[in-house]
Amino acid sequence: MLRGVNKQIVEVKQTNSPYFEKIYFIIKPEYSRHDYECLGSEASRLVEEIDFTDAKSSKKRRWLAAAAGAAIGAFCTFILFLLK
Repeated sequence: MLRGVNKQIVEVKQTNSPYFEKIYFIIKPEYSRHDYECLGSEASRLVEEIDFTDAKSSKKRRWLAAAAGAAIGAFCTFILFLLK
């Protein structure tokens, strides 16, 4: 939701994402008088930096990290048990 009466907004229509049609950037008041081309190119640069990876792959990575952590914890517990 966008609110504000005096907000300057840059709209980016080319998102390179299957999920998002448009992205809106709200310009800070101190930069609202900057050249629109400069603001537009900065907005485009930020859109290119966004990684729209599939949520399933990030969930898989988190699951693998949790499994690796559990395995390391179990291994350390086993070693400590053997040393007693």
